[in-house]
Amino acid sequence: MPRWRVGPFARSAEDANYLRVQRRWCEQIHREGQGRFFRDPVWDTPRGFLAKLIVLDQFPRSVYRGTPLAYANDALTASMSREACETGRALANYNVIERFWICAPLFHAEDLKLQERSVELFSRWSEDLVAEAPANRRRINQFVGWSFVKAIIEHSEALLLFDRFPIAMRFWGDRIEVGSHGT
Repeated sequence: MPRWRVGPFARSAEDANYLRVQRRWCEQIHREGQGRFFRDPVWDTPRGFLAKLIVLDQFPRSVYRGTPLAYANDALTASMSREACETGRALANYNVIERFWICAPLFHAEDLKLQERSVELFSRWSEDLVAEAPANRRRINQFVGWSFVKAIIEHSEALLLFDRFPIAMRFWGDRIEVGSHGT
C-alpha cells in the first residue's frame, strides 16, 4: 500500500515503469473503447473485477493527474463499487486490503449519499483491518485505518463546502486556473 500514496511515500514513490504501463493501458482503452478492452471473460471474475476497477479508477488518476481526464471514469467506477458493496460481493470475494480498492471509487464520487456510504464502509474496513492484524501490528493498522477514515471524511467535507471537489491549480501557459473535478 505505501506505493499507492500513503503518508510520506506519496508521489515521490511512484515508479516510472508503473506509470508507463498505466499510460499504455489508458491509451489502449481510449483507442479500443472499454467494451473491447475488457471483453475477455477474465475481467468478469472476482480478481478481474478488482483489476478492472483499479485500472479504471486509479490509472487515470496517475496518468492524467491535474486534468479532467483523471476523473473521467468516476461515475462508472462509483457505480461498479456501489453495486459490489450493496450486493455483498465486496465482503464475500475479497480480503481486507482488496476491499479497500473495491470501495475506493465511492470516496471519489461527487455525491453526498455515496460519500456517506463511503464513510460507513471505510469505518467498518478500518475495524476489520485492525481485527485481522496480528497482535504486534494492531496499532500500526489502527493508525492506517484511522488515517484513511480521516481522509475520506475530509473528501466529504470538501464536497459539503464546495458542492464539487476542488483540484489543484492548473497552469495554462502564462495563466493559472483553479478548477474542479468536472472542469
